[in-house]
Amino acid sequence: KKLIRITPDDITRFVERLQAAYPSNKKTKAKKRLAFSTIHEIYCVLSAALKAAVGAGYIPENPCKNISLPKQAKAEPPILLSEDIYSFLSVLKNDSYWYPLFYLELMTGLRRGELCGLKWEDFIPETRELRIQRSIKYYYKQLIQTSTKTNAGRRTVFLSPSVVALLIERKKHTDSDWMFCSEGDSSLPLDPQTITAKLKEYFALAGIEYTRFHNLRHTFATQAVSNGVEPETLSILMGHADP
Repeated sequence: KKLIRITPDDITRFVERLQAAYPSNKKTKAKKRLAFSTIHEIYCVLSAALKAAVGAGYIPENPCKNISLPKQAKAEPPILLSEDIYSFLSVLKNDSYWYPLFYLELMTGLRRGELCGLKWEDFIPETRELRIQRSIKYYYKQLIQTSTKTNAGRRTVFLSPSVVALLIERKKHTDSDWMFCSEGDSSLPLDPQTITAKLKEYFALAGIEYTRFHNLRHTFATQAVSNGVEPETLSILMGHADP
């Protein structure tokens, strides 16, 4: 088609063809799709070329001018399935340090730094309350204590009886002020990076593909919604700034 005759409809159809699946293997007839980033790059090159054509006087205006590219679908964060949770907790069961931490995480969806920032003074077993008041982060080779991420982050979560019993038992075997102290020095909080390393280790032992720690929060959120927790309530439980 001649350059002067290219219309916005032509550009739209071209983008749609880029989005369509194409054969990637003649024998298996398998199909693939171009990545969103690749489609975007192709579109940008085409638009730049047509803009240059406008500048050179070959066409009156750029047919790409008012074209809206389809937005990239936001990928759902991976979560642990029920069988994954069972396998994960099974390999943790005999570890008196790490089992309570990861069990608490799966039952509350706390942020990694929030877990590290918990002190025993935040735990009120009589009312099954856990107050989230501080966070620990690793910054320039040192651990720093900060307030929680937002005002909404300072919150109280209510624990299940099983979590309360687990924490009461854990408290009997530590003299640290920190609920999860450094394994090398009980006067220091746990390093968030250590949690990540242990998560990888225990996922490998359980035969689970590694996923980032943050996705344990998504696992908690997904289970909470499936159990009937309202989105507004869940947002408060997880310390989101905007319910």
